[in-house]
Amino acid sequence: MNRRHRLTAWLGIEAATPLRERVLSTLGGLLGVLAVAFLDFHHSPAGSAPLLAGAMGATAVLLFSLPHGALSQPWPLFGGHLLSATIGLGCVHWLGNTPLAPALAVGLSIGVMHFARCLHPPGGATALIAAMGGPEIHAVGWHYLLDPVLLHVSVLFALAVLFNAPFPWRRYPARWAQPHLSQATLREEETLSAEDIAHAVRELGLVVDVDEEDLRHLLALALQHAGSQHLQSGQIVRGCCYSNGAHGEDWGVRQVLETRPGDRLLYRSLMGLGEQHDAQCSRAEFAHWARYEVRLESGRWRRVRLKKSAPEIME
Repeated sequence: MNRRHRLTAWLGIEAATPLRERVLSTLGGLLGVLAVAFLDFHHSPAGSAPLLAGAMGATAVLLFSLPHGALSQPWPLFGGHLLSATIGLGCVHWLGNTPLAPALAVGLSIGVMHFARCLHPPGGATALIAAMGGPEIHAVGWHYLLDPVLLHVSVLFALAVLFNAPFPWRRYPARWAQPHLSQATLREEETLSAEDIAHAVRELGLVVDVDEEDLRHLLALALQHAGSQHLQSGQIVRGCCYSNGAHGEDWGVRQVLETRPGDRLLYRSLMGLGEQHDAQCSRAEFAHWARYEVRLESGRWRRVRLKKSAPEIME
């Protein structure tokens, strides 16, 4: 990883999303917030709804930019906002207008959302607004949970369902989406179950904004793409080492020893099946087996990039 890549990784700069997704996310967010703003102008109980618009704007980002994210699904959406609003109102009711009330409201909301499995980041804003909204929100009382909180959440939910419905790959909720997976991909999926993925996530101890099924599909597509990549015959050079890029016991490294008449190659298996044995095959067969060139450095096989960059460690 070169210096530029290390910097972008440290800053958290992700690869650019497709233009299609950026346009759809923009239009969806525009329509979602337009609906919320319309409610604020024509149906605003005691002036409390405009204060909530900030939290709904953050929710619109999730629903229309990340419709398949785990934090965007219906239970996190409704549970996160309603539980957080309840906690915010309760804190200000029992503690009054003190600095402790909003702080406790947000802290408790995060904990409750975690335990209730409905983590939704904008819920923290909902709790904060409920605890710091002042007389306007306090005058509404517990009715604030229904109007505007539940009303606004329901409108955004309905718009997210309708807006994403025409696009099979991004339908909302995520379970309604239709991932485009080939038969080869489906066969790859059999190697790892959703339970395997869930176990790995638990072992990492992280909160991942993708559910197990999406991770499984992502891995299957990555494996399918990896398996489809091969070198061209003209890229095979005598004396160089190549790997098939397979996983586990199937991983192998071969070194081209010499070229022979009839466009055939003599190679030696350095790692994997037939280790330390020589064999020969056609140049085309070798190129179909090989995915990339490798080099042994400090006791480890490292991938040699076509472009000049630091090599990738291959165990």
